[in-house]
Amino acid sequence: AHMVKTRQLLKIMSAELKDPIEHEINLRSNVLSLEPPMQTARLRLCQSLNHVVSVICSLPRINCWSTKSMKTDMTKSEQLRTLTYSTSLEKIVTDDINACMERIEGIMIHAEEYVSKWLQYQALWDMDVDM
Repeated sequence: AHMVKTRQLLKIMSAELKDPIEHEINLRSNVLSLEPPMQTARLRLCQSLNHVVSVICSLPRINCWSTKSMKTDMTKSEQLRTLTYSTSLEKIVTDDINACMERIEGIMIHAEEYVSKWLQYQALWDMDVDM
């Protein structure tokens, strides 16, 4: 089961690398626009981070006892918390999550600056050449 979850995590991460977020600057009715909007990219990056963290937290812990020898008075929820890394999320340093979010925000700022330069061409498109 541990190897299956590890493969699942690797598959998710490689899928994210193979499926980049692509945007197009379109010209419709003499107006330049970005498709999909930048907020869609931000949402997808945050969802990817959340998905990876959830897969990591669901990985089974390596244990030296069988599940049959576990206390039977434990609830299913307690057993799940004992057998997986779901409790690790509580121990992840907030700074690490913030660093990931800052990296996402840095990517978004860079992309927004790039798109902004392209969208400035709208002013050239709107310019009246008869002046």
